[in-house]
Parts: sequence; C-alpha cells; structure tokens
Amino acid sequence: MIWHRVGRGLQLLGLLIVPLALAGNLAELAGGPVWLDLKQMLLLAGLGVAVFYLGHALQRRVGGGSA
Repeated sequence: MIWHRVGRGLQLLGLLIVPLALAGNLAELAGGPVWLDLKQMLLLAGLGVAVFYLGHALQRRVGGGSA
C-alpha cells in the first residue's frame, strides 16, 4: 500500500514540474528575469514526464488501486 502512495506522489510531482518549467521559461517573455532558457525548460519538462511515468509504472506494478 505504501508503494501505491509513493507512485501517486511521483505522479503528482511530475504533474507539478512541467508547468513550473513552462512558467520559468515564459517569465522571460513577460519582461521578468530569465530563470530558464529553452534547453533547460525542455530538460526540466522531460524530467517531469519521466517522474510521472515512473510513478505510473510503480503504481501499476504494485496494484492496490483502479487502473
């Protein structure tokens, strides 16, 4: 049951990383400070997708919930 919650937590973390990466890149367009350039934003978004997928795979492997 604990691994199911870890999988859910990783999915949530992955869902939060991607918009933060986009916001960090879009801040430059709004005239704010440059937090992330395009390459960094894409790497961070890819990391978010990978974290989400890892959580999804973990959750599917251990079961304990509806798929």
